[in-house]
Amino acid sequence: ASVGAGTVLELGDANEEVPAWPSIRMLADPDHAMRIEDVRRRLAEFQPPKAPANNLGPRAESIWLYLPLEVSGGDGRWVFDIDYPTLQRADLFLISDGRLVLERRMGSELPYGQRAIASRTHAIELALAPSVRHEIFLRVRTSTSMVLPIELSKPGRFQSREAAVQLHQ
Repeated sequence: ASVGAGTVLELGDANEEVPAWPSIRMLADPDHAMRIEDVRRRLAEFQPPKAPANNLGPRAESIWLYLPLEVSGGDGRWVFDIDYPTLQRADLFLISDGRLVLERRMGSELPYGQRAIASRTHAIELALAPSVRHEIFLRVRTSTSMVLPIELSKPGRFQSREAAVQLHQ
């Protein structure tokens, strides 16, 4: 499915892990000045990343990512996860049915105790009602390389994967 600046990422309980990169579009913010209201008005300017999957390399500017979502049923509980622990800052904005319903800061500069989910990655659980248009905007700023392996997973799958990684470490 196609909406605005990108391909809609379809989420359904039959597939417990879905990579986001194929549906992501981006917009550079060289002055670090754009707000969510600004980027929503500039949706037509978002473009597919011209970079290897999940990796935008070193960037001096802030980058806005856009991810349109559609949920085809189930309980609507999904974990948005960026599996790159050294990423310094990512601000997530969830728009549902045209309204801003969630704004959450993530990243390594956020104290561990203030994270939405206590994990080594940057993750937040989302409640995504079926039959509603959802859009995620993510503002990323970091002095490390912008490595962005973003997935949406069912909470049980996310917890199992994290437990396996912790056991391995």
